[in-house]
Amino acid sequence: FFFQHCFYYLLSNMASVDVTTLFKSCVKTIRTRNKAIGITFPQSKILPQAPSTQFFSRARDIQANITSHERLLLDHRKKYSSTSQLDPNSLSDIERAYMDKVVSRNLKFIEENIRNLEKEIKERTE
Repeated sequence: FFFQHCFYYLLSNMASVDVTTLFKSCVKTIRTRNKAIGITFPQSKILPQAPSTQFFSRARDIQANITSHERLLLDHRKKYSSTSQLDPNSLSDIERAYMDKVVSRNLKFIEENIRNLEKEIKERTE
């Protein structure tokens, strides 16, 4: 009953908001309460984790590389695009060339990993 009440409360008050974390916390609260009063149920996977195979691990690594590359670009965007010699935050020509080199190397690495993963997907589906 408590679970239904909690779930309906979430749905009625959060019409268009992602309620996944609230749902998880509600389930955890119910489990903690049940454990405290001595009620035990088998562990269920209401929201199961993605299977941790080598394929998914590599896909997660590629996603992490892309995210880190994006952060690098966003963090240095203003410095890179500022070409004024008077601006103390702008990059020098040497720093800009180094940044170009790092960015192109990262992109090649990410593209190669994506190609390898796509090749593996094609091999598995055939």
